[in-house]
Amino acid sequence: MIPVEIQEFMGSMNDLNKAIITGMMGIAVGIAALLAVSTPASALFKYKLRKFKGVVSRDFAHSARQAGVSKGLQRAFRHIFRDHLDIRRDGRPGDRWRFTIRQRLLGGRHVGWLAIEAAEYVHRGHSYRAVRYQHRGQESYYFPDGRNMHKHRYLLSPLHSNEITSKFHELREHPVFKVKMPHNGVDFRARAGTKVMSVGDGRVVNMGYNRFSGNFVTIKHNSTDHSIYCHLSGFARGMRKDKWVLRGDVLGYVGATGVATGAHLHFSFRKKRRYINPETMLGRSAAHIPAAALKQFRRAAAQIIAQLP
Repeated sequence: MIPVEIQEFMGSMNDLNKAIITGMMGIAVGIAALLAVSTPASALFKYKLRKFKGVVSRDFAHSARQAGVSKGLQRAFRHIFRDHLDIRRDGRPGDRWRFTIRQRLLGGRHVGWLAIEAAEYVHRGHSYRAVRYQHRGQESYYFPDGRNMHKHRYLLSPLHSNEITSKFHELREHPVFKVKMPHNGVDFRARAGTKVMSVGDGRVVNMGYNRFSGNFVTIKHNSTDHSIYCHLSGFARGMRKDKWVLRGDVLGYVGATGVATGAHLHFSFRKKRRYINPETMLGRSAAHIPAAALKQFRRAAAQIIAQLP
């Protein structure tokens, strides 16, 4: 439909010019429609840097609520310092905290958060400061001097037990199909209903059901690493695609869905689109920033920390 203003402008034109203008308008509308269809959803998001800070009067949760920080963000903040300080247990009146994070907006409305970019907790006068930084495709939180905040990159096991009944193998006899085929993961023995935990921080990039894996969840931990949890009896409450999870969060429960001889967890690990032996990754010590990259890291860290409120 041609706007009224243009229709009035066209009133004084001859038929040929009117036809040309009408044709051009049609082409413009078609291009606009094509762009609307082909534009990826991610391009429609806008991101706003948000800053939060507070002083503990009763406990951290109380001061965070007063500052407008949701329970999910409180937990993410506490999780950053988990290997050095239990904020919920050890926090004291007078402790100070602050952090920055990007808010995701769609059409001006809040639709989610990215990861916390910088955070600080001052406990009894001692400052714990963290910066989120990506080095060689691996994202983690670091002290400003380049030491990794976390002692281990991933948990020792996605279950509270770690009894492996079938190991990673390039060719093994499948217990159901009775033919030799790759076993792209490890199988953990566990009772049906046992909680299955994410081995690391990351985002749920895929979940659902297929005839072989049954109920499954895939977590993207960084630009190279994905962990996959299969044969689940069900998913944890609130679990959904695009949800950000923390190390130790419950994803679902052990089951025997899909092709399985009994209740167990099939756990796989993919690095750069290739399946690798998960045992080589679980419990691995977190890496610090190497000396050769420290200068670049410190420059970037200083800029990120400068944005703290």
